[in-house]
Amino acid sequence: MFELIQRIPEPWRQLTDLLIAPLAWIPRMQHTLWDFFFAPGPWWLVAAKFLFLLFPALLVVAAVWCTQLSIYTLPFRSGRVQFIPTMMLTWWDAVRAVWLYWVGMFRFIGVALGWAVTFSTFVAKLVLEVIRQIVLMPFTMTGRMTETYFRPGVPWVAFVMLVFWCVLEAAIFSYTLMPTVTELLADLVGGDSTARFTGAILYFFLLLLVMGSFACVQTLMDAVRKREWKFIVQMVVVELFV
Repeated sequence: MFELIQRIPEPWRQLTDLLIAPLAWIPRMQHTLWDFFFAPGPWWLVAAKFLFLLFPALLVVAAVWCTQLSIYTLPFRSGRVQFIPTMMLTWWDAVRAVWLYWVGMFRFIGVALGWAVTFSTFVAKLVLEVIRQIVLMPFTMTGRMTETYFRPGVPWVAFVMLVFWCVLEAAIFSYTLMPTVTELLADLVGGDSTARFTGAILYFFLLLLVMGSFACVQTLMDAVRKREWKFIVQMVVVELFV
């Protein structure tokens, strides 16, 4: 704009300077604001400037342009006496809007910080509770198992004898079936070497099979006692296969 003024002939230049005097300082103000906002600095300072001052600065620039341009309309306005107080009230509203914006931003930051502190406290308590539960889990499980095992009315002698019989029966069947299983695996593999854990795996599956058969017998007895014919038929079929 100043380069354009320099091209105006000298007799008209003073008049032009006088006419654009209300607007001549606004571009310099905008350039100053631009340098202020985009000046290098710490990230928190730049963020604070953009967060708290950018929108008020834009409002001020727009208000200044509107106010200065309205000066040229004063000679042609019929209600110029009421226009000036109205413009002053508009500036007051702009200042009030900036103040409310700052108050709202501070309230927002306060709420965000409070939420962050509350959430951090919740996460810390959750982590501590998880650690406490993990540390106390063996003791809790031991206490529950002890409470269950030593509850009155449980036939512990019969239960221990049943478990011992299952272990013994599984061992006998494993010893009996081990040559057959070894020969079968040798035929499948194509050599004399068998798997290293064949005996343990065979014993484990036979133990599950024996314990499952006794569980089926107990279920069959309960079904007969309650006359539940559907479960009786199911358990008989299962026992036949077992």
